[in-house]
Amino acid sequence: MYILDIKYNRIKYISATVFCIIFAAIYEYFSHGVYSNYMIFAFLIPLAGGIISEIFFRCAVNKRRRPTIAVQVLAGSVIWLTIGCLYQGVLEIYGTTNHLNVLFFWVGIVQFALSIVIYGLGSMKKMNGMA
Repeated sequence: MYILDIKYNRIKYISATVFCIIFAAIYEYFSHGVYSNYMIFAFLIPLAGGIISEIFFRCAVNKRRRPTIAVQVLAGSVIWLTIGCLYQGVLEIYGTTNHLNVLFFWVGIVQFALSIVIYGLGSMKKMNGMA
């Protein structure tokens, strides 16, 4: 089950990274020379999320447990942060602002911190022999 999960995770994050690169390239091509750093560097979020997720899975394989909740919450945070960056990039290229886009970033950051806490609590339970 681990091998399938790890391969699926890799494909999922690599696909999201490639999608962000292609989306940013196409969107900025048609934006008449207007660029946004949020749009350009949005691909880094799924790339970093994939690396962190890979670390979670590698540590879990060594401990013989499956951190599905932590990995799923991490995936949710990557989605929120990526969509927030793409949305902010679209707004910047369009030349407008929106005060609600900060919600994407806060939800993503809180979910990322929650995934770390969940993974840490699971590791502590395993060390204490509770799980």
